[in-house]
Amino acid sequence: MPGKRRYPYQLVKIFAFSALLIMAWKSAAIAQSYKIAAKDLEATVDLATMSVDVKHLASGVIWRMSRKGAREFVYEKDGEISQVSLADSRDKKVTRLGKGAVLVTLADFRFEILILIDEETGELAFKLIPLEEDHNFRIKGVIYPRPFEVPIRGDCYSFFGISQGVLVPGDWSQKEDMNNPIQLDDQERFNKFGELMGRPANWWDHQEWDQAGLIYPQRMAVFGAYQPGSGWLAYIDDNCRMDNFLHIKHTPGEHTAYKVYWRPSMGRFGYPRVIRYHFEKNAGYARLIRHYREYYRKLGYIKTLAEKSAENPNVEKLKGAVNLRARVSRKDHRTFSFEIYNTFHEVGEQVAEFQNRTGADRASLSFTGWQRYGHDQEYPDIMPPNMYAGGPEGLDSLARKVKAMGYIFGLATDNYCDITLDSPSFREEVTLKDSQGRYVRRSTWGAGVNSLICPRWAIRFLKRNFEVGRTDYPPVRGLLETAAPQYYLLGNYVCNWECYDPAHLLTRNENREALAEIFDYFNEKKIMLTIEHHNDWVVPWVVSARTRPAHDGVYGRDRAGRTRGIPIPLWQLCFHDCTYVNARDYLYALLTAAQAALGLPVPEDQQRIEETLLLARLHRAIGWDDMQEHRFLSDDYRLQEATFSSGAKVWIDYNTRQFRITGVPGISPELRQAR
Repeated sequence: MPGKRRYPYQLVKIFAFSALLIMAWKSAAIAQSYKIAAKDLEATVDLATMSVDVKHLASGVIWRMSRKGAREFVYEKDGEISQVSLADSRDKKVTRLGKGAVLVTLADFRFEILILIDEETGELAFKLIPLEEDHNFRIKGVIYPRPFEVPIRGDCYSFFGISQGVLVPGDWSQKEDMNNPIQLDDQERFNKFGELMGRPANWWDHQEWDQAGLIYPQRMAVFGAYQPGSGWLAYIDDNCRMDNFLHIKHTPGEHTAYKVYWRPSMGRFGYPRVIRYHFEKNAGYARLIRHYREYYRKLGYIKTLAEKSAENPNVEKLKGAVNLRARVSRKDHRTFSFEIYNTFHEVGEQVAEFQNRTGADRASLSFTGWQRYGHDQEYPDIMPPNMYAGGPEGLDSLARKVKAMGYIFGLATDNYCDITLDSPSFREEVTLKDSQGRYVRRSTWGAGVNSLICPRWAIRFLKRNFEVGRTDYPPVRGLLETAAPQYYLLGNYVCNWECYDPAHLLTRNENREALAEIFDYFNEKKIMLTIEHHNDWVVPWVVSARTRPAHDGVYGRDRAGRTRGIPIPLWQLCFHDCTYVNARDYLYALLTAAQAALGLPVPEDQQRIEETLLLARLHRAIGWDDMQEHRFLSDDYRLQEATFSSGAKVWIDYNTRQFRITGVPGISPELRQAR
C-alpha cells in the first residue's frame, strides 16, 4: 500500500517537471524571435533560422525571407575549410540597440550581423562584420542576406541590374541561370579542375572568374522585387560593391532565387559589408530605380552629359550624331587568318560618301583594326598604326579629313586589361598574379595566348602609346600626335581584380582606383571615353557604353543566344541623361532614344538610312533627357512606352514592329512601321 501511495506522487512530480520544461522551452522559443521597427517597416528576426521577415506597414504586405541557408558561411580554421549555415552557430547572442536595431553575434564564427531599420530613411540595412580574423581563423566568404520570396504570380516580379536591366515575372515559364559562368552548382567539376591544375577552385578564391567581366554583368549594383502594393530595391554600399556579386536562378513553379555573394579581400573578409533595402508603397522598378539614382547623386556619381559638355565641348557634337562604324583589319589566331577590310584612305572615302548621300551635319567615326597587327592583337603593343592600311601617315590623314568635315574622329577598340604572350612588352613582372603567385593564361580568343595586366602597370602602357609611340627604327609618334582622337572606345571591360604580386599588391577596391586613373587620363586629354562593358560607378567618366541585353551564351562561341528574362531599360531610367547606351534592336533604340549607328560603307538600302536618320533626330531632341518612366502596356510585354523629362513619349509594338513618337518637335506623331 505505501508503494501505491508514492506512485501517483511521483507522476505528479514528473508532470510538474515536464510542464516546467515545456514552459522553459516556450520561453526560449520566444526569445529566438526579435522584432525591430521604425517608420513604415517592422522586421522579425528569427534567430533559429537567421531569416528576417519584413512587414511593409504602409502597404500591409509581408515579405518573407527564404529559410534556405546551407553553405552560406565559409571559414577556414586551422587550415580546414568549413561551409555551414549561419543558423548552425552554437554561440549566438543578441544585443538590442534601441527599437530599430539588433546586433547578432555569432561568437563561434567570429562574426556579427547588424540588422537595423534606419529611423531617418526607413531603410532596412544589413551590416556583416568580421571579428578577430587571424592566421588560425579566416572568414572566406558569406552568402547573405537570403532572398525575399516573390509570389509565383504574373503580377509579381523580380528585377536585376544585369546588362541594361532584366525582369523575371513570378510565374515566368523559362528556366533562368544568370551570373553563373563557371557553373557554381557543379562543385565536383571545379574540385577536379583545382586538383589537376593546382589552382583555387572555389567561389571565394577562384581568381580567373573576373576575366571578361564574366561574374559581373551586374552593371548596376541593385536588384529588387514587386508584388501588388509593395516594392523594394536592394543596393550594395559603394564601399564594398567590388567584393560582391549576384547569382540568379529561376525555376518555373518556384520562387525566383538569388544569392548575394560577398567575397574575401586578399584571402580574408577583412572589413564590413553593407546592403540596404528601400521599400516603397505601390512602386515598381521604374520608381524604385530612382532611389538608386539619388543615392548615386549623393555620392557625386551623377554627372550629366550637359555637365560633361561644359568640360569638353565635343560632347555636344555627339548629340544627334550618327556613329559610323568601320573595320580596317583583323588577325585571328583561332583560324590562322589575316584580312584587310579597308585602308585608312578607303574609310575616309566612305565617310565622305555618307555625308554626300545624307547631308548629315553630325557624325562620329570609330573603327576597329587600326592597330599594328589589327584588332585584338599583341596588346598592349598597338603602335605603329597598321602599315597595310596606310600606317601613321594614313591614319593622320584620315583624322584630319574627318575633323575637317565637322565630324568627330574616334578609334576603337583598344585594351589595357590583356597582355598577349607574343607581345614585345610581355614580361611576368607586369602581369596580374593570383593567390598562388602565378599569372593567368587563356587562349580561346583571337589574340592567341594572353595574360592580364595589373592595372598599376596598365596606365604606363597607355601613356606610352599615346605620348611616346615607338622609339625603335623607324620611330613613330604617339596617338596624341599621330591622330589626336577626340573619341575613344576602351575595349574589354571594367575589370574587378585582385593582384597578389608583392611588388604591386592590389585589392579590388584599389583596382577600382587604378582604373579611375586611366579614365582620368582620357578626361585630362579631352578625349571622350566610351567603354565596352559599362558599370554604374564609371558613369562620371564615360559619355557612352556598348552593351547588349542579357543572353544565354552559345557554347564555344562568342555570340548571343536566347535573351534572358525580359529586358527593361533599368540603366536608362537611372543614367539616360548621363551616358549614351547602344541598342542592337531598332525598336529598342527608339524606345530608349539611343545614339544612331550605321556601318560603312553606306548601305544601298535607303530605308535603313532613313531609319538611322530618324533615330539621330530623336537623339538630338531628347538624347540628354532624363528617362522618367517605362511601362509595359500588354500582358505579353510586347507593347511598351517610355516617357522623358521633356514630355516626349515613345511607344513601340514588338508584335507588329510599329512605333509612335510624340512630343518631339520636328517629328510627326504618326504611327510608323519599322522593318
